[in-house]
Amino acid sequence: MKKQFTYLAMAALMAMPFMFTSCDEYHYWHDEPWYDEPGYGYDDHGGHGQDNDELDLVLMAQYLHANWVGDLTASYTENGVRHNDKFYMEMSFDQENSQATYGRGQEVSYKNNEFYKTRTFSWSLDNKGNIDLKYDDGVQMRIYYDDLLLSTNMFTGVITGINIEETDEFSFTKATYAKPNGPVADSGIVFGGKAKK
Repeated sequence: MKKQFTYLAMAALMAMPFMFTSCDEYHYWHDEPWYDEPGYGYDDHGGHGQDNDELDLVLMAQYLHANWVGDLTASYTENGVRHNDKFYMEMSFDQENSQATYGRGQEVSYKNNEFYKTRTFSWSLDNKGNIDLKYDDGVQMRIYYDDLLLSTNMFTGVITGINIEETDEFSFTKATYAKPNGPVADSGIVFGGKAKK
């Protein structure tokens, strides 16, 4: 009997670490080199503005979750020469799930009425409402909350390069009205610094 109790006590001690272990959600971008750099990650995205505890980031992500179409003017420097190119864009944002403030996206651009290129990216909202875009080709850009207007059917603003010298002004409208993730259609809220102007 004493031997059985000893085995039982040893088994309980060996199982104890598993009792205090929890499961974390794994996201593929946690392995990206930029994720642990200062200014990125869940809690520290940096950027314009103050933390806004009243900002409903989940609702903002639900607004963003759509296919958007419209015009974009890219201002960038290439080989020391400044360029301003106009594009027609199709940009889609998919949420990881209905309560997530991050996900994946794709942009398809057209120049002079001809297909130009397709790019994919990861996106996330920081605690200030800034939208971080990390393209699969290594380009990092941000849409600052102060520089955007996002409603249920309009998305306008400025995309600023983080690791490239580029600024893009855009004006999009919603192209699809897929089943919304949550109370999007009824909220009437408009997000962004441009909404206050």
